[in-house]
Formats: sequence, structure tokens, C-alpha cells
Amino acid sequence: MQKRLTAILLLFFFCSFHGFAQTFGNEWITYGQSYYSIKIVNDGVYRIDSSALANAGIPIGSISSENFQLFAREKEVPMHVVDGGDSSIDGGDYILFFGQRNDGWLDSTVYLDPTTIGNPGKSLYNDTIQYFLTWNSSASNLRYNVETDVDFASYTPATHCLSLSKSDYFGEYFEGEKYSELSSSYFVPGEGWGNGKWNGAPNGYSTNLPLGSPFAYSGPDAPNAEFMALAVSASNASPPAGASFNHHHRLRLGTNLDTVMDTIFYGYKQIKTTALLPASELGAISTPFYFDIVADLNVATDFQAIMYYQMKYPRIPNFGAVSSFGFLLRNSLTASKTRLDIDNVGGGYSNPIVFVHGETPRMIPFLPNGGMHSMLIPNTTNGSEQSVYYTN
Repeated sequence: MQKRLTAILLLFFFCSFHGFAQTFGNEWITYGQSYYSIKIVNDGVYRIDSSALANAGIPIGSISSENFQLFAREKEVPMHVVDGGDSSIDGGDYILFFGQRNDGWLDSTVYLDPTTIGNPGKSLYNDTIQYFLTWNSSASNLRYNVETDVDFASYTPATHCLSLSKSDYFGEYFEGEKYSELSSSYFVPGEGWGNGKWNGAPNGYSTNLPLGSPFAYSGPDAPNAEFMALAVSASNASPPAGASFNHHHRLRLGTNLDTVMDTIFYGYKQIKTTALLPASELGAISTPFYFDIVADLNVATDFQAIMYYQMKYPRIPNFGAVSSFGFLLRNSLTASKTRLDIDNVGGGYSNPIVFVHGETPRMIPFLPNGGMHSMLIPNTTNGSEQSVYYTN
């Protein structure tokens, strides 16, 4: 009896300790502070001026500009405050921040295995995310570090940046892995949004889903492009006698149409493909990507669908005359900062804003330099990749 009681007490202690250590995603909230909701649908730089703050009922006259905070995705996010140097937001003063649209960032937590989320680019529940503006008594809230270095001549221009080309599909919802044609009440591999399914039986199916690769760079220092795709099967036809498979899935990529996935399998499955593609096989405008269902298994149906696919590729620093553009940058191995000379800047260049998100959030100058426009991006100390967003 004593051993049994001891075991029960130990189990209670373990469960209690585990419960107290658990987090719920609301730890960023300071109860007693006011939070004002800002709804974001698209990626971009957002501006909130003093009139908007006052009209929302925020007592801007009694709040120091250093005291404002912004939260999203369960953490504080940086902002840039233009207050005329008087620590007060009034008149023509404003707040700038980079807003990121909603996607599957939180949905992965409802899956039995978060890495098997069907489409990380599409939220299961809402296309809108809320940012929350609040204030406290601290003067050290998260801000963009404002860089001033424009000594472009001290740095050699980088040959390329990195651009992400991605396609997400939202045409049909797939229930994921099934057993005896029954869907699980849990979120399982293969569940989520994808395109309308295709049938590869009896004659096979093949379609080109080109990946945009404008201004692709293929010089001697060009890194490989990084490709990823997620597909699912959506049928479970009986295989012929003596056979064990009812799906044949194949993917081909690049100007040489290299086969990057070729597999046969049975039932409802999620197939994730990752591959490296030499920069020499990138198309100048778009890169071929073929999705094939091979009809060689003699089954009545072979339904398959693609959830999303993407490719991160080296790109010549050219904005293509757009007024807003996001890209990625890897650290320079030879200098403390990376210089980018950008061609074809669009949007009627007048008041450019460039935010850098990495180890330290930064706001950097972007200025005409000869026939180009140049920026200097400080490298991170931990070697991590940084994302950069320009808007005019």
C-alpha cells in the first residue's frame, strides 16, 4: 500500500511539474496594459500616424514615443518611430513597421508531428493576423537600429542576392492519411490545402508548373538553388494481384529536367521532396518544374495533388522596376558588411525604406550611386541568413 501511495504521489508531482512548465503562447501579454489590434492581410511596410493613434482613443499626449511596443506571432516585433526628436508622437509623426501576413506559423502545433503540416503558406483558419500595439514605462523597447554608413567605395559589390519563388495552392482541402477510408480526428500527414487533384490512370498525367526565376545568376560563385515540394495522394485503388503499390509519383526540375523524385507507394501518403539545382539549370525568366503521375501500375485510379512548391535561387541584384521587393542575403565571408548595387529600382524612387531582419533588426540607407542604387547591409555575427525588405 505504501509503495502504491508513493507511486501515486510521484505521478502527481510529475504531472504538476509538467503542467507548470507548459507554455500557452500568451506569455507576452502584460495584464493591466491596453492592447490595440491592427489587422494585417499582406506583407509590407505599414505606417500609423498620430491622427490614427488619437482617433483610436490612444492618449498619445501622455505617452512617450519610447514607451510604445508592438507584438505579433507571440513576440515583440521591431518598429521605427519618427517623432521629431521630442519623444512625443504628434503632428506629422508616425510609426513604421513591417507586417507579415498570416500563414501556417501556428497551425503546425495542432499536427501530431508539426513537420508534416500540409501547407505552411496557408492558414487553416484565417487569412488575417492581428498585430497589437501597446505601451509601458520602458525606454528600451524593440526598435530598428538606424544605420548611417554610406561608404560604398570601401566595399566590393556582391554578385547576387537570394530570391524565393513559391506557389501555394488553396483549391481543395485534403484530409490526409486514411485507414479503411476513415479520416483521423487528429491532424495527420497530408492534411491541408492543395490544388485540385489529378488522376494519372489509365493514361498518366504530366503538367509543367514553372517556377519564376527572373534575373537568375549563374556566375562561378553562384550557390545551388534550393527546391522543396510537398505532394499528397488522394485515392487508394486496389493494386493488381501480386502487386503492392497503387501510386507512381515523379518530379522533374530545371532546364535539363533532372528527376528529383521518383517513387512508388501505397495508400494515402504525403511526399516531401527537397533537392539542390545547379544555378546553370535555372531559366532566365522561369525554371521548368514537371509534376508527373506515371501510369505503369495498372490501377483504376491514381489521384495525386500538390500542396506547395518553392525554390530559393541566386538572383542578380535587380528589382525589376517594382515598388516593393523582398529578398534574402547570406553573409559576406570577407567583409563586415555586404554591399548591394541594385539595378532597375522602380516605384518613382523618392522616400525608400529598407528593413533588414536578422540577428539585429536594422533600417539602412538606400541611395543613388552612379547609375545604380546602393545599400550596405551589416553581416550577422552568427552567420545566419538575413531577410531584406525594400519599399518606396
